[in-house]
Amino acid sequence: MMQHCAAVNGVFFATGSGGQFRIVKLVRLGRFIQSSTRPQPIKATLGAESEVHDLIRHAKHLKSQANFASISLRYDRTPRQQKLYEELRDQLNERVANREQNLKIRYHDGSPKITQAKN
Repeated sequence: MMQHCAAVNGVFFATGSGGQFRIVKLVRLGRFIQSSTRPQPIKATLGAESEVHDLIRHAKHLKSQANFASISLRYDRTPRQQKLYEELRDQLNERVANREQNLKIRYHDGSPKITQAKN
């Protein structure tokens, strides 16, 4: 697991956030399939919530680097958070169907809200 820790730290550094991240726990997700060409996902638990927000906010910088272009970082949401986001997404789709424009779901202080997108 130490090689995974070094690889995950490399990805975190590549985001350009400049922060030091304390990895509390690393876990491989799902079942290992020998014949699969896709790498098995890794769940990283960080020491502080602020580290997670900082990392996710800077994750877009990975796409511009050839070595990390296929890597994505996401929050691990609880079932309650997943349901709230799904309801918000349905509400957004309803508003778009009613011809409201430039709407996005954005996070403010850790909770999702529908806002007007900036041009």
